[in-house]
Amino acid sequence: MKKIYQNLFTLCIVFTSFCAIAKTEEIVQNKFDALDFSSTRNVAQLSAQLSTATTDNKEKLELLLLWADKYMSVDTNRFFNGGFPISTNESIRQGKGLCDEYTNIVQDFCKENSIPCIRIEGYVKEENFQNILTFSETNHAWNAVFIDSTWLMVDLFWSTCSYRTSDRQFIKKLNKDYFLTKPIGFIKTHLPADPLFQFSSTVVSVDEFLGKNQKDSTTISKAYSFLDSFNSYLKMNPTAQKLAIARNSYNYNNANPNLLIGTYYNYCVDVINNPKAKKKEIEDAFSYITIASNLVGTSSIADIQQLKEPISQAKTMLKNKISSGQRSAKSK
Repeated sequence: MKKIYQNLFTLCIVFTSFCAIAKTEEIVQNKFDALDFSSTRNVAQLSAQLSTATTDNKEKLELLLLWADKYMSVDTNRFFNGGFPISTNESIRQGKGLCDEYTNIVQDFCKENSIPCIRIEGYVKEENFQNILTFSETNHAWNAVFIDSTWLMVDLFWSTCSYRTSDRQFIKKLNKDYFLTKPIGFIKTHLPADPLFQFSSTVVSVDEFLGKNQKDSTTISKAYSFLDSFNSYLKMNPTAQKLAIARNSYNYNNANPNLLIGTYYNYCVDVINNPKAKKKEIEDAFSYITIASNLVGTSSIADIQQLKEPISQAKTMLKNKISSGQRSAKSK
């Protein structure tokens, strides 16, 4: 009799929780239905419009999901034929985009509302992923947001569309499994290029993600502390964060050198174009461009391979800057 009572009690809790969630979703839906987006053309207007319905940041994001579900669609032409990314506001005006644009919409929306947000590049299991030995480039992007004192994962793209393999088409489909989700569940389908954004001291490897290793997880090292590493990351300036992500990503999966090459090259270009660059910045840049020069030939990506000559030129310019600085120091 006691066991039956416990089961009934558990069922009551589950049913009550389900009703509470359904009621909350109904409230958010009603708030959304009362809004008029006919004149919304950019992220600032979108943010202002949603903010008239609520002051709660979680609700704002839930309203953003409903807006994307109704007003955004996949840019199938660019997905299948290629093309350059477009800006957040242009994506909103056109009402279409790919994962980059959807991710940037979340990023810029969070900035408008002072919601801590991180843009994450990484890997997802695409069609026929069983034949993949490893990942040689990232193939997706999503966000992490800080809501109610915790980091939650947001994939606005996967939450509003689904790829139908039978006819290779995207269809509109609202799926909240990928929206405001805890990292522990999200890692089953989304593997960050930088393992820091797994938000765990126990890190899933690329092999485990692809199913080649049957262990559930692996620890990077006994000394690795997620909280210490993540707090250090949050204290960095944006440039240092980009450099750290690039290094972590390559150390985690050296089959993909692209993020490291691109990040190091861009940093060097900034240093070269900065007449006030300090000696340490120039020396660091030379070290970075040397690494990029050694790795560029290993990339399978055409855009990265095309950086071979610009990287060589940047290396020469930085070397000259260092030599010039040394001559100036001696003359003094």
